[in-house]
This record gives sequence, C-alpha cells and structure tokens, in this order.
Amino acid sequence: MAAETGITSELSVAELREQLAETLNEVRYTKARRLVTKHGRKVAAVVSVEDLRLLETLEDIVDVRKARERLATLDAEGTVSWETLQKELELHKDVQGKTSPRGGKGTRKASKNRPGKRR
Repeated sequence: MAAETGITSELSVAELREQLAETLNEVRYTKARRLVTKHGRKVAAVVSVEDLRLLETLEDIVDVRKARERLATLDAEGTVSWETLQKELELHKDVQGKTSPRGGKGTRKASKNRPGKRR
C-alpha cells in the first residue's frame, strides 16, 4: 500500500479499522495523506505529525494577521472606556458589585412582608 509523498487517497472507516497499523506507517514514513470516509462522506483525515504542525503554524499565522488587523482598526477608530460604555448602556453595579441594566429584572429587592418567587 505504498503511496507517493503528499498523495491523498481515501479509505472507509471499515478499511481503516482493518489497516490501521499499515495506514499509520504509510502516513508516517511516506508523508501520504489519507481521507477517511463514512457512508461515502469524507469525515476525517490521517496526516503526518509534520503536516499537522504545518497546519497549526499556518493557523497561527492567520490568527496573528487577523489580530494585527483588528488592532489597527482599534488604533484608527479608537476605543471607549468602560465607564462611558456603562453610562451609554445605562448599566449600574448592584450591592454585590454585579453589573446589570438599570430598571431591569432583579434590581428590586423582595419585601420582608411579601415573599418573592424562588427560582
């Protein structure tokens, strides 16, 4: 079951069960990529550790690029302080220090004479 480096071929879940050791060795030593199918649909891939590391590195590069773009947007558009945002959204802190909307549910305390609903 030798494959050329980087060639992707498919095998079913049943075939993978039968040929797991061979498939792992093929992927490890030839750098082949194997697509796993279940009922004819591609559900997973078996790739070498090197390919996985490359994929993770590429994902990191994309994440860093997106973060830099977002930081540039923040620099260009500016930010708003937490205090300003609280005022704009009419938020306040209750006795326990939790932030909640003014006049929203849970801001009124139950009276001793009138029991509140238990949740």
